[in-house]
Formats: sequence, C-alpha cells, structure tokens
Amino acid sequence: MSQQYNSMSAVCATCKHWGGTRELKQYGDYVELDNSMQTGACYSHESGWFNCSPVQASSYCRCWEKWSALR
Repeated sequence: MSQQYNSMSAVCATCKHWGGTRELKQYGDYVELDNSMQTGACYSHESGWFNCSPVQASSYCRCWEKWSALR
C-alpha cells in the first residue's frame, strides 16, 4: 500500500536531505512512496544518521528542511 505525505509533514520523506525513492504528485502538493516502511539515506551531517543505517521515510528529525520540489 502506498503512503502519502503533504508538504507540511515534517518527516524524512518530505525533507531535502532524504535520499529515498519518492514520487512528486499533484503538481508538488505531496510525495508518494511505494509503502510506509520505505527507507533511504540521510544526507544531513547534523542529523546523526549521515552514512549510517537507512532511515525510514516516516521518521522525524531536528534537521528537517522542506524538499524544494514541494509547494
């Protein structure tokens, strides 16, 4: 089942530092993932997850910054 997050959701899936596979939908209103357990790399040096285990898309982080592709 797919998972969707809008541009106001401060989760890794909507963060500019997250490197997982995501698809932009509805002209940039939200991102869609294949499933809710999807993971990806975090490219923020301050997050504590940089170059570590994959981070789940639904995770929260103090270094969150909105992905520029989102409106």
